[in-house]
Amino acid sequence: MQRIKKLLVTNNYVTNKCFVGKTGTGKTTQILNELNREKLKNIIYLYTGKSQIIKENKKIFSMIYIFDFLNVIQDYNPDNKIFIFDDMKYYISINQNERNTKKINEFLGRSRHNNNTFYFSFHGFDQIPSFLYTFFNEIIIFKTANKKKLDIPYINELEPVINEVNRSKELHYFKRVKV
Repeated sequence: MQRIKKLLVTNNYVTNKCFVGKTGTGKTTQILNELNREKLKNIIYLYTGKSQIIKENKKIFSMIYIFDFLNVIQDYNPDNKIFIFDDMKYYISINQNERNTKKINEFLGRSRHNNNTFYFSFHGFDQIPSFLYTFFNEIIIFKTANKKKLDIPYINELEPVINEVNRSKELHYFKRVKV
């Protein structure tokens, strides 16, 4: 039993994280901090052309322009990698029938059983397709610009935390929610 617990903790535990917050609140910095804790995985950073300090991280295995990645995604079945989907609002839609969104959904379904880890970055909760919420283990909430009432999964758990973070005077304040 002890050996099994050790294997789960050291090798096969995968956490898929979603970082949500407006520009300048610390999402990228926190992603870099999280990467520094990861062990033995190749990191693939999928960028939109708007990437910044993450380029300088020495642990990044490769940087791939997201639209190039989307062209080959149907034939790609990776294992033991960390994928960073940054600024997802530029290439994924809340409409699940949109072409890129369907490709990403299919890729995630295929890849999640191969010891891959996924980090997602969004500027607001209203940009996250509902199917992705079932994929996250943890949502890291920074200040958001969401003003209207949100109709999203886990709203009862998330709304008090969103309100707490948005009320904070500290710009880079964030909270974690396990889902």
